[in-house]
Amino acid sequence: MSSKRKIVFSLGILLVLAVCLLGLIAGSFLFLPRFLESRLHPQLIEATGISDIAFNVRRVGFFGADLGGIRIGGLPNPALLIRSVQLDYAPGGLYHKKIDRVVLSGIEVRGQLENGKIFSNDIDLQKVLSTLQSRQKAPPSTGQPPAPVMVKRLEIRNAAAILKINNRSYRIPFEIDITPENSEYTLFEAGARLYPRGQEINSRGRIDLSRRQIHLETEIAALNLSRFSDLFGLAGDISASGQVGLTATA
Repeated sequence: MSSKRKIVFSLGILLVLAVCLLGLIAGSFLFLPRFLESRLHPQLIEATGISDIAFNVRRVGFFGADLGGIRIGGLPNPALLIRSVQLDYAPGGLYHKKIDRVVLSGIEVRGQLENGKIFSNDIDLQKVLSTLQSRQKAPPSTGQPPAPVMVKRLEIRNAAAILKINNRSYRIPFEIDITPENSEYTLFEAGARLYPRGQEINSRGRIDLSRRQIHLETEIAALNLSRFSDLFGLAGDISASGQVGLTATA
């Protein structure tokens, strides 16, 4: 075989291999989301004890992934709805179960207040907590337990808590940022901003998992009490007006 034929033959093999590799990568991106859904869905049901869970994986790439339509609870008003989940990571970090950033947006959390207690729609929160605690206390069946996934930053955007009181719904928009302060992921810095009736309430806190402690600082500047007159009325013949500034720690 001449040198030219050898070169052409080698280039042809390389071209076929390149096409096969691109086809394999494209097929992985097409079928990987469905594969992840089929694996994650039963694991979430087992971990939480909640059977009514729905979600879809929209995109999985080398440097990020997008999930959408996460729903817990029945329609039309599920207990939790997350319209978008964005994961940012590097391939090396993902291999070591480390994610750079998680952004949750379009969130609605629904509940109702009865007899001084908050209940979540269609979900027994006490049962869910008991299930999670029992799984944490249970010894692993074989070998060492899998290492948890570490998130360097969690952002919650465009979120709202919807609370029903006396058949009337109250909506409280909020945003949250959580970042770890140590490599062991036992100490976290958290910031929250609430906007009830268009009023801003800022809170910052530190979460210490090792000591099971939370330190919280809240600041309210020029809160217009007249916007909450209907809520004061729920407690009896009470009215309030004017503006209030408040700084508190807990």
